[in-house]
Order: sequence, then structure tokens, then C-alpha cells
Amino acid sequence: MPNRRQFLWGGTALTLGAIFASRPAQSRAADINITRIEEDWEVQVTSPRPDRNTPELVTSMGPFADDREAVVSLLINHSTAPNYSAGGLQLQVWRNEQLAGSLNYGESKQLATANEVIRFTLVMELEAAKLKFQVKNGSSSTFGTFGENWIEVPTVLTSLNAYHPQASIERSAVSVGGNNLSKYQINQVRYAAGPAEVVDKAVRSCL
Repeated sequence: MPNRRQFLWGGTALTLGAIFASRPAQSRAADINITRIEEDWEVQVTSPRPDRNTPELVTSMGPFADDREAVVSLLINHSTAPNYSAGGLQLQVWRNEQLAGSLNYGESKQLATANEVIRFTLVMELEAAKLKFQVKNGSSSTFGTFGENWIEVPTVLTSLNAYHPQASIERSAVSVGGNNLSKYQINQVRYAAGPAEVVDKAVRSCL
């Protein structure tokens, strides 16, 4: 069984108040009960090396900056469950250092196209005592379109208000081949509380 700590970084706890600090219209942010968060990711691969299967990277998000709840990770150009495999995409959800579920995309294809752009959205949602994760709207030259299916775990959480995108950046990492990337970032974050939605368009880069 792989260990999530092999490829994820820890972060520093931040609060929802920091997210809305620069938004006067959201002065009552503490009263908002966030139940869904979407992160739009973009990765640009300048010069992949299929002979070395580089780059390999992980994008990750969770409701807290630490590991007290489940965390979702999208492994790009490799997978680790149940064993390491080169190429492809693998969505993993970890809870209490145990793998709670995984989904594979991309048919183990390896990145090989110069200046290829990979785009996708990581989603985290609370619904009926369940914490749900998915990747959606995925697209790239190598992997085609990917995403949509959910992985879910039971939870006692009633909001996602402790989330902060900086924790996702600090959790995400290039395990091999960082010099093969020119872009590795969150382009936009959307927070939903019932019918209300707040859009954060600040770019946050892992590079």
C-alpha cells in the first residue's frame, strides 16, 4: 500500500476569513456556510521525457491544511495504487493515512508532446454527511478528456470554511522533472454556499 506522505506536502492552517479579506462585498464571510469548492488547475509541460517518464506531479486539496480529514490528489503521468506505474492519471482520496478510493484515467499514456497544456478542475463537496471529491473538465493532448466520477467518504463536517487555496499549493508537488514545466498553477477558485457563489481569480503557482 502506498503512503500518501511519499508525495504530499503539509501546509499551515488558514481560515476562510483570509480568503475574503480583500472583498468588501463579503464582509460577512464568517456567516457563509461553504459546501462546495472548485479549483481550476493548469499545467504546461515544455519538454517531457517519456524515456524517463518525466515530469511526474501531484495536485491536491482538502478541507483543512492538515490531515485531520480526507484529502484528494490527482497524480499526473504516474500512479501509485496499488503499485507504481508510469504514465496516465490517477485520482486518489486518502483518509487517516489509508487509501479510501482511486480512479484511473488516460490509459497509462506518457507525456510526450512539447508545450502540452493540461487543464482540469478539482472539486470538493459536502452532501448528506459525505465528503465527495472528483476531477472534472479534464483535457490534454496526451490524456484526452477525463474526469466526472466521484469518490466519497463519510464525514461529520458541516462546512468547508477552513479551506484555503494556499494549502492546496503547499500540498501539491513535482516529484520528478520540475524543469520540464513552465506552468503549474491554480487559475481560479469557486466557493459555493447553496445558490450563492464567490469566484476568486487570483493565480496561485506551484513553481
